[in-house]
Parts: sequence; C-alpha cells; structure tokens
Amino acid sequence: MDQYIKIIGFIATIITIVSFTFKDILTIRVVNVLGSFVWLVYGFYTKDHPVILVNLSVIIIQVWGIFFLLKDRMFPPPNKNLII
Repeated sequence: MDQYIKIIGFIATIITIVSFTFKDILTIRVVNVLGSFVWLVYGFYTKDHPVILVNLSVIIIQVWGIFFLLKDRMFPPPNKNLII
C-alpha cells in the first residue's frame, strides 16, 4: 500500500510541474487544480495535515481565479479607451 501512496505523490508532482508549462492562464489554473486535488488525495492517505491544508487553499484560490477568468471571457468589461 505504501508504494501506491508514493506513486500518487509522484503523479501529483508531475501534474503540478506540468501545469506551469502552459501559456494560457486558464489552462494553468485548471491543470493546477487537478494536481492539487491529487495532492489532496495523497494528503488524506498519509494523514498529512499541512499538505491537506495548503492544497485545499490552492484549490479554492485557483477555482476563484477560474471563475473570474471565465466571467471576463464570457462578459468582457467595456473598453474604457473607446472614444464616443
């Protein structure tokens, strides 16, 4: 069982690292949420409270950012430099 937990940790590490290789901020945030979720699973299996806390925090922050990115893409703010 310990080997499976270690593998989960390595998968979480790889996903987190890969999340920072993208150029699009939305893709970065979505993949980072996935990595943090896998870290969360790892933290629950190992009962590592700091890992659980930091990754819950990251997920909340990233989901918050995703929400505002999608909102701005769906409803762009008016152009303030528009001459009427």
